[in-house]
Amino acid sequence: MATKRLCPAADGDSALGKDTKRWGDIQTHALNGQNIALDGAAAHDLPGLVLLATEAQAQDPAIDTKAVTPMGLMAAISGKLDTTAKASTIQAEAGMDDETWMTPALTSAAIAALTETPPSIPAGTVVAMASSTRPDGWLECNGASLSTSTYADLYAVIGTTFGSGTGTFKLPDLRGEFLRGWDHNRGVDSGRTVGSTQAQAYKSHTHAASIPNAISEGSGRGLIYMTSSGATSITSGSSGGSETRPRNIALIYLIKY
Repeated sequence: MATKRLCPAADGDSALGKDTKRWGDIQTHALNGQNIALDGAAAHDLPGLVLLATEAQAQDPAIDTKAVTPMGLMAAISGKLDTTAKASTIQAEAGMDDETWMTPALTSAAIAALTETPPSIPAGTVVAMASSTRPDGWLECNGASLSTSTYADLYAVIGTTFGSGTGTFKLPDLRGEFLRGWDHNRGVDSGRTVGSTQAQAYKSHTHAASIPNAISEGSGRGLIYMTSSGATSITSGSSGGSETRPRNIALIYLIKY
């Protein structure tokens, strides 16, 4: 059976020069089961056929009997918009500009950029996790010994900073520890290197104390006489717990490998 391509409308519509090809070839008897000879222009009153608007017609709100293709719609929109206000790729992905317009290509590219695989996290990155379950690709910072070949990426970053063995290296052990930013020549915590440990300490200070069995010579004299001979030692009262610590919340430290 012979086939014919659907043509532009009889009134000379160009269908933007390309859109008639989108209809493809159909057999003359295959249009909704009707034997219709398509040897002329497309007619809008036949099932399955429409008249395609030109670019100028697509911009005319008074025309309601012709169809617009995606390309024709974009051309119509472009004709009404300030072309200088077209969004850039950066603006499209940022989504913060409400004064520029988007093309379908920009929209598609922006969606793809926002849904693509997130940037990889470098090996050796340490994070605090609010769960006792670690995700894939992470290890607990528990001082464990690991194979230098199995965890080559992590070994390349931290090396033997936290200990080593034959063919192994150790993870930092951050269980029960507070982290402190490396001084790096600032002068607040001098003499430290990355990964070095520091014992607990408290800043030098004084306490008030009372001396039993003592009398003063008189008001304003500032002299103290002991009622018994020999030196008398004094001890201030104790208070506090088993360590010096700030208020805190326990989380698990993980390291990326």
